[in-house]
Amino acid sequence: MPSTPRTATTSPCGSGCSRASRRSPRWGVPDSSATVTAPGRNVVATDADSALFTGEHLAVRASAPGTYTTRLNRGRTVTTTVPSLPATVTPARWQLDVEDWRPDPTPNRTERVDVSLTLDTLLPWSNIPELADSAGIGRYRTTLDLPSDWSPSHGAHLELGKVSDTCRITVNGTPLPPVNRLNPVIDLGPGLLRRGANLIEVEVAIPLINRLRVAQPAVFGAVARQDHGLIGPVRLTPYLQTDVS
Repeated sequence: MPSTPRTATTSPCGSGCSRASRRSPRWGVPDSSATVTAPGRNVVATDADSALFTGEHLAVRASAPGTYTTRLNRGRTVTTTVPSLPATVTPARWQLDVEDWRPDPTPNRTERVDVSLTLDTLLPWSNIPELADSAGIGRYRTTLDLPSDWSPSHGAHLELGKVSDTCRITVNGTPLPPVNRLNPVIDLGPGLLRRGANLIEVEVAIPLINRLRVAQPAVFGAVARQDHGLIGPVRLTPYLQTDVS
């Protein structure tokens, strides 16, 4: 059998990534003492969640209602009021389509078996009878409904919770950059989500160890089943992005 499935990738940053670098190398940091710079303009401090340069404007983000103060260079101060925000969204149901990799009777070949399940609760594959000893690729799909007041200024952070092994995300058909396994929180910036239905897909590569336990018990039979898959909890936390320049 081939080694671990490699269709999904992980972030090259590792544990040293700052919160800012996980978003974008040119975007600001949530540290209010840091300076975010645009040509001729600087954010010196803010009590919002973060400040960033969008490529055209300086902006701040807030994930809770309130009034926020941002200090710019040359002594200018900007006040931003966020009256309300959409509630955090938790997916209620997932469609899981699995490509299960199994040893083929022909040497040096792998049999691929398709399995489809509907999950009301996310569980490790070891706790799902149909997948307890499986390995391969799992594609999780869910639809999140966002309210009618969702605007192009809204974004969200998609928190995957626990996920193993590597994974990648697609939102409304758009593939996103690699996910940092050590902190699987994905920034869905303004314009990526829309009011109404939004399709989220999480593709997870599952290592071969659970399949090897039963395929080669003389070698791997003493190894306990490992917990892999999208385990969660998964939630979407909206924020509002506002220009301050």
